[in-house]
Amino acid sequence: MTDTDSLCYGFTTDKDVPAIFKTQMSEMMDYSNYPPTHPWYDDVHKLVPGKWKEEWGGRTLVDFVGLKPKMYSLLVGHYNPQGLEAEQKRAGSKQTAKGIPYRYKEKNISHQDYVNTIEQQTTIQQKITYHSLQSKNMEINEVQETKTGLNFFNDKKYVISTTRPNHSFGFNNQS
Repeated sequence: MTDTDSLCYGFTTDKDVPAIFKTQMSEMMDYSNYPPTHPWYDDVHKLVPGKWKEEWGGRTLVDFVGLKPKMYSLLVGHYNPQGLEAEQKRAGSKQTAKGIPYRYKEKNISHQDYVNTIEQQTTIQQKITYHSLQSKNMEINEVQETKTGLNFFNDKKYVISTTRPNHSFGFNNQS
C-alpha cells in the first residue's frame, strides 16, 4: 500500500526483517522517533533531509484494511521493551477517508467500521451529513453537505483477479 508520502509493506518470512533493516539500511534511516528506551533509538539522522523515518517509531503494524485509494485504516501495536506479548494492545490507529471531514471521522468512524465494510462488502454509514463554512463572493455561509460514507468499491480500478493486471476504468486495450 502506498500513499502520497508513505510506503507500507509486509513480509512473510522466518528472517528477522527489522534486524536486517537495522544492519543494512541504518545509513538511510532516521530512528529519532523511536522511544528513548528502544535499543534502536538514534538521533544521528534527526531532521536530515532524504532519510526515511518509520512512521510508527518501532511499533508493529497489527492490522490493515484498505478499502480503496485514500480510504484505509491501520492499527499499530504498543512497543514493549520486555517482549512482544503486549504488542497486540492497541496503542494507536490511523484512518484516512478522503472527503469525510476529520472531526466527523474521529468521532464516528472506527477501525472496526473499515473491517465491517470489507467483510460485508457494503457501504457503512450510507450517507454522512455535516455542516461546514464556505466563502463565496466574499460572503461566508454555513453549508450542509451529504457524502457517501465508507465504501469498499474501488472506483478507480477494474480488478479482474489478483493474478492478472488491473486496469483503470475507461481503459481500452486496442492492441
